[in-house]
Amino acid sequence: MKAEELTQRYEAGERDFPGIVIEKNYLGLLKVNLRGANLSGANLAGADLATTDFRGANLSAANLEGANLEASILDEADLSGVNLRGANLTNGRFWKVKLREAILSEARLRNTSFLEADLSRADLSGTNLSRTSLAYANLEEADLRQTILYATGSDGRHALCVNASHANLRGAKADPGFPVELAVVRPDGTETGLR
Repeated sequence: MKAEELTQRYEAGERDFPGIVIEKNYLGLLKVNLRGANLSGANLAGADLATTDFRGANLSAANLEGANLEASILDEADLSGVNLRGANLTNGRFWKVKLREAILSEARLRNTSFLEADLSRADLSGTNLSRTSLAYANLEEADLRQTILYATGSDGRHALCVNASHANLRGAKADPGFPVELAVVRPDGTETGLR
């Protein structure tokens, strides 16, 4: 299917597109509204989805490997089990999104917000988390090995640029040098489990 056909069918009121495959030559969906659409199991690998509105959409088990989701909005979407390996999520908004068991390895997450997102058992290995917000996110049993947590300033110094305040990091896999500051104490006084 061509991306044009998908958007035309969506605009005509259709919302169910499970398992859809967009032809490689027709992958651009730039600035499209797909709020609440069912794209579970869809193959959108390599698609240009920049600035797309996916709020409340179902993209569970979809293949978005290498896709461009820059500045897209995915609030309250279901991306459980999605493949986002090597995807560009820069400047994206993923508030309260479900990313359980998602593959985000080597994805670009710079300036992305995962406020209250569920990233439990997600693979974030090798991602760039500098300037990423993980505030109140659930990272229980997530793989955070070889993640980039710092941005380098013009003077060559490093600064902690990940906001993981009140995040649940219990059982997360992390490198030995993972900053202790990220293993914050929850408001109820219990530790997150990374210490």
